[in-house]
Amino acid sequence: MFSIYTLFEFLHVAAVIVWLGGASTLTVLNLRLLNTQDKDDLRSVLRAGRALGIVMGPAALLTLIAGVVMVANARIPFSTLWIVWGLGGIVLSVALGGSVIRRTTEQLYQLATAGDAPAPTLTSLQRRLVILSAANLALLFSIVWAMVSKPVL
Repeated sequence: MFSIYTLFEFLHVAAVIVWLGGASTLTVLNLRLLNTQDKDDLRSVLRAGRALGIVMGPAALLTLIAGVVMVANARIPFSTLWIVWGLGGIVLSVALGGSVIRRTTEQLYQLATAGDAPAPTLTSLQRRLVILSAANLALLFSIVWAMVSKPVL
């Protein structure tokens, strides 16, 4: 049956799929390139990351908005553990992605496009990007777990 709740539930789940799919894809691609010296592949993946970021940012925002509408519509207290977990996790993930991950990606792209970038510096930044991305993915998957299991204290 159609309701405001089911409409926003669909938007919420679809946005999560886009957001997590993009983050997972970029993490796997960056991990695959971690120990290569192929700057062409690295630049391609970093450019793809910029393009995916244009989609992932709005997906994160839609995830948040649709989730808030669902919680308000269902009259679930915002102080409920799994709601706090979800809201806090989204804020942390967006902050991480929009600051440290973005800066690391930009630094890596600048070095990859420079002809004389030292390999150890590139590898160090690649490793940092993979670690940050994996931490972000772990955070996002913990939110999915909290939304599905709805833990209580």
